[in-house]
Amino acid sequence: MTSKNKKKGAVGRSDLLELVSLFPKASYKELAELLGYSYEEDLCEGKGDIASAEIAVSSVPVVPSKMDSDILEDKMIADQAGGVFADFWHVESREIFADEPQKESAAYEAQSVVSDPFENVAIKPSQEAPYLMPWARLWPFLKGALRSSRRSRLIDEKMAVKCLSRALPVDRIPMKPCHTWAEQIQLIVDYDERLFPFWNDFNGAVKGISKVAGEGRLDVYRISNGPMSEAEVFRSPCRELFHPKSSSVPLLIFSDLGCYDKSGKALDEWIEFGQWLKNLDVCPVVLMPVSPDQCDEKLSDYYRLAFWDKNESLPVIKGEKGRGKRVTPRQSIAEDVELLLSLLSPATRVEPKLMRAMRFDMRVGTVAVEANVWLHERVNRHLLAFEFDKVQQDVWREKFMMLDADRRQLAIELIQKYHSFLPEEIQLEEEVTCGFMSGKGLSPAAIQYLEWLGECFADGGGEYDSEDLCKWVNRMSMRQFSLLAKNEEFSNLHRVFAYANNEALEAGESVLFPEWFDPNKVPDLTDSWPDEIWLFVQEGESLKAIPEQEHSQLKRGCPIASIRVNPTLTIEEQGERRRFSMPRNFIFSLSAKQSLVLRSESEKVELSIIKIPEWADSIWQDQEGLHVTLPLNDSKIKWVLPSEVDQLGSIPDHVQQPKDGIEYGFWLNRSQLEKTIEVGIPDTSWANVHGFDQYGFYADFSIEGVVQRMRWIQPGTFMMGSPEDELARQHSYERQREVTLSEGYWLADTVCTQKMWIKVMDGNPSYFKEGGELPVENVSWDDCQDFFRIVNDKFQGPKLRLPTEAEWEYACRAGTNTPFAFGKDITTEQVNYNGNYPYNGGAQGEYREKTVSVKGLPCNQWGLYQMHGNVREWCAEYLEGPIKDPQGPAKGVNRVLRGGSWNDRSWHVHSANRGMSEPSNRGDLGFRFSLDLKG
Repeated sequence: MTSKNKKKGAVGRSDLLELVSLFPKASYKELAELLGYSYEEDLCEGKGDIASAEIAVSSVPVVPSKMDSDILEDKMIADQAGGVFADFWHVESREIFADEPQKESAAYEAQSVVSDPFENVAIKPSQEAPYLMPWARLWPFLKGALRSSRRSRLIDEKMAVKCLSRALPVDRIPMKPCHTWAEQIQLIVDYDERLFPFWNDFNGAVKGISKVAGEGRLDVYRISNGPMSEAEVFRSPCRELFHPKSSSVPLLIFSDLGCYDKSGKALDEWIEFGQWLKNLDVCPVVLMPVSPDQCDEKLSDYYRLAFWDKNESLPVIKGEKGRGKRVTPRQSIAEDVELLLSLLSPATRVEPKLMRAMRFDMRVGTVAVEANVWLHERVNRHLLAFEFDKVQQDVWREKFMMLDADRRQLAIELIQKYHSFLPEEIQLEEEVTCGFMSGKGLSPAAIQYLEWLGECFADGGGEYDSEDLCKWVNRMSMRQFSLLAKNEEFSNLHRVFAYANNEALEAGESVLFPEWFDPNKVPDLTDSWPDEIWLFVQEGESLKAIPEQEHSQLKRGCPIASIRVNPTLTIEEQGERRRFSMPRNFIFSLSAKQSLVLRSESEKVELSIIKIPEWADSIWQDQEGLHVTLPLNDSKIKWVLPSEVDQLGSIPDHVQQPKDGIEYGFWLNRSQLEKTIEVGIPDTSWANVHGFDQYGFYADFSIEGVVQRMRWIQPGTFMMGSPEDELARQHSYERQREVTLSEGYWLADTVCTQKMWIKVMDGNPSYFKEGGELPVENVSWDDCQDFFRIVNDKFQGPKLRLPTEAEWEYACRAGTNTPFAFGKDITTEQVNYNGNYPYNGGAQGEYREKTVSVKGLPCNQWGLYQMHGNVREWCAEYLEGPIKDPQGPAKGVNRVLRGGSWNDRSWHVHSANRGMSEPSNRGDLGFRFSLDLKG
């Protein structure tokens, strides 16, 4: 099967395999045609990485022309479990930690009997939560918002004098107005969950109004899902929608009006509610726990706004239509939010009253900071408090440690004051954490607590249930600061955790580990814990792990990486970290993830998703690993780490060797590696770097600072020329004959660039001069010899020369016997030629009318760029007849040109096409060089 004019991003053979698995009864030919493939029985003939048949066979066919039913069934299972329907994962790098951590002495002196630490911890009544504003400042505002006016019994003397001085008739003696609480008052209280930190303020305000105005005047509506939803009505068993009684009845709302709702839906609903009230001639007063710069300005068109905070001054509400405060331009509060979270980070949990007290006493920002802390995406909210996301809590704790000592101490004292109502074990846990974060070290109570825990485990739990004690220690340990491991004063905490999990780990059970735990602190316990190599296997969107010795029994999935777990493994993804011992039934979801890091005590492995490379024809997995195929090529190409390939050890100083303990994965052409070792590794002492990749062996060297990559071309036998039935064949020049190249050779992967030519020759004869990466053209065969003489005089090592015609065509074909290295046809996306003249009646393509960058179009299966088109290339000699290692005749007039150019028609750029010209001629002519290994 071959794809017609396959382009980047087009379907691959794995897509065809997926269709076969979905429609097993359909015709393979019909399914292939749906994806643009054609079925050709003879295409596999002569196909291979090199001429040798034993290397040109893939261990698992990607799309076999005739699928054996058993093979198809196995492949379908593999693809459904871990191939076609999921992303492919691979190892990016592996780092081996050079030094084993130093283990501390195994000796442990039992502590003397420790008294119960809970005896010295007192549980006190909960502290009162500070209000946003004291009642003395709040009630005058409330009375102004909820008042009504009537005539008193006191004469308004000023008004009376004014009437008499103007000789105005007086029907009634003017009396002074009397302001009092309205006879009817409507309150809406927003109990949305996002406003939980302010519920206590709402309740306090409603309770105060009820006390001073009288409970009988109030109609209180409690809402929790927006103003348009049914409300719970005070003193009524029913729920009902709110409706204002009249425009003269004051309406007071306690809410943020949706300002803290990140989705914006609540804000829109409150605006719609305000428009409805405005149409009813009602303009309510809103007491908002929002700072002016965090309020949406559209709200002031429908509501009289009052911003409720300790440092805000409440407006005086006059008249039914009077307006409250206007909003101000929005300002960033991100720094204040981070500071408040850092100040709270030593706490095990954070209640709204602790958050309020910390903001007030530390003078951190406005009321909006409280709301944003409560709604922060990296905290886990419960009904009464929130807990920190563990990874992010460590970040905030590190920021806390950077504050000055006095500020840290004040924050810790506030936490201890407001947490004195919590159970003794929580208070003692915070004693441990705060002792480290204060910088003063553990308090006597914290030391006593840790020693007591250790004694409890040594005594089998004592009077406490052993299982419950283990669970508590694990929960407490997971909440501790990660930097604890660096402080010797906390070594007892390592021992307590090891005691709590010793039995589970020796039994091979999975245990979640805190990041700070160091098994080397307690070797007398941890030396017996599991230490083995695990193989991680991708099955669909899941990552599973099996002991490495069970690899031979693997029936499904693709092995991704192996790692030594001794005894813990940490998985890091998107800023999250989990550390645990390996269970036998480990399964980890890969869904919606892009990368992972696996870390043990001895090594780190980075995993990520890999897409099909642009140069590959398809990508696939099996029980041996991750593979790709090249178009028209059966080379075995696999993603590997250097340490996984024993044969690489015979290539000295190759570029893929681990450096500083880190090795990186790469695509390796195993077929080329095996053949290179079989025939002999060529000398690379002249090269700057060398190594293997998906195409084979390469070596880079520089000429006057310009780097050129050379490709090692393996020895082999091929049919030079074209068969008699090949389209547009030059019968007199393309006579087919068998040619053997008994020795390998180095060939430049591109033609000589203008940049290199200028550096050597101090001039540029090219017609197209749009960049240094364009090929040098308009050079004669004689010019090439001058270039070689100059370079060879300076270059220590093999000398530069032109390839022979046989070497050129062998490299151009790259193991194929089709007209082109790309198959039976070409497009202008593959080759730079005159696209107005397509091959074999195909579609017309682009005619660029100029050269392109030497690597601007795809290379062939051996990593050689633009052997077809762009510029015609000079060869060393002219060839006649079947011959071994041909060098051409000793004398002649014309020199050989191969490959065709940007200006040629498609049939002039095929592999067997031959041209010739006098050595002094120039034009659309360039060259690529080879190395003379014989000196």
